[in-house]
Amino acid sequence: MSEAQMIKQNFHFKTEKIRNEKNEVIGEGKKHPSVELDLPVPTLDAIKEYVSDPEKYAKEVELLISTLTDQVYRIARQQINDFRDKPENKEATVTASVLDYDKLSWSAIANMPKAERASSVPSDEDIKAFLTMYADTMPAAMGKSKEQIENHILCFQTGFKKQRSQKEILEFFKQAIAIFAATVGEEGVSEHLEVIEYFSNRLDKMLQAEEKITLDSL
Repeated sequence: MSEAQMIKQNFHFKTEKIRNEKNEVIGEGKKHPSVELDLPVPTLDAIKEYVSDPEKYAKEVELLISTLTDQVYRIARQQINDFRDKPENKEATVTASVLDYDKLSWSAIANMPKAERASSVPSDEDIKAFLTMYADTMPAAMGKSKEQIENHILCFQTGFKKQRSQKEILEFFKQAIAIFAATVGEEGVSEHLEVIEYFSNRLDKMLQAEEKITLDSL
């Protein structure tokens, strides 16, 4: 049995920050170029072997179950976050009724767009680094004033919660992210890929949300 197959994966690196003795950023250092490396990933035959004898491969099966559980948890966490993001649910208690169990099945998760299966919310540091580059890049890229771009930053920082029902603004930010990506190029995108995918996915979900019922529809 071949236990592993080599799968190519890209590794991206952020620009190093130069800090003083107070841990304040005072400049930027070098940025390691992106690299593509081969990683050993269990083959399908190996996985079949593990689950066929869970006593012999107890640790391997334990890791498989843990990995599957983590993925289901992340999707459930996204559902809960989406529920709590809605203004009408701000004071609501989270219970099992919040979860859409049909979308938590393994088949449902497997058929989701890859971006919707994103692992987690980017760190505050990663978001800050993205917004710093956005603030430096976008006045010239979009022909906007510094003050206007600062308003963009505020929207990013709040996750577009106040704009979730304003489809034209959400579309505007989808376009803005595309302009940002085209302006900073492949290296800039790779440096901030996790944050770009996070905000793009968040905007897509808001744009796909059902419109609230209106008096005209009653």
